[in-house]
Amino acid sequence: MRPRPNTKAAPHVLEGVYSSIAGLDAKFAQLMKDATPNKSFSNGMMPMLTLPGFIDITVIETLYEPNPGWIRMNRVVQYYQIWREWGDIPRAMLPQGPPKDLVDRVALITQQSQARARGRIEAARVKASIEQQGQEAALRLFDPPGTRYYYT
Repeated sequence: MRPRPNTKAAPHVLEGVYSSIAGLDAKFAQLMKDATPNKSFSNGMMPMLTLPGFIDITVIETLYEPNPGWIRMNRVVQYYQIWREWGDIPRAMLPQGPPKDLVDRVALITQQSQARARGRIEAARVKASIEQQGQEAALRLFDPPGTRYYYT
């Protein structure tokens, strides 16, 4: 497993997201705080698909795009017949827009991913260039330029 970039020994990364959302229903915020541990399950390594990791990713996706997140949450509730006696999840339960610290975090992760992808593309380009130079050098060894062949 590869370590995450810029990992810090800090409280749970979503703790600030839950507490900074003014428009979030207090009971829902408390439920989400209680559902996530204060320590990363993966200890700063690449996350595994665990219940806390699944909850973290679902919360991030839902809060980053509240309107589609609300629709997806209602579809899940309807599909799995969860709490059907309560009806659909009210839209007012989620904030109108994503919290600024979550937007900043997603932007930072996106920037790091793009930089990593650019690095991998550049490494592949350099590798292909070196391989091509090696092939040309091998051809020159076996068939140096200026060699003439006479067929009789």
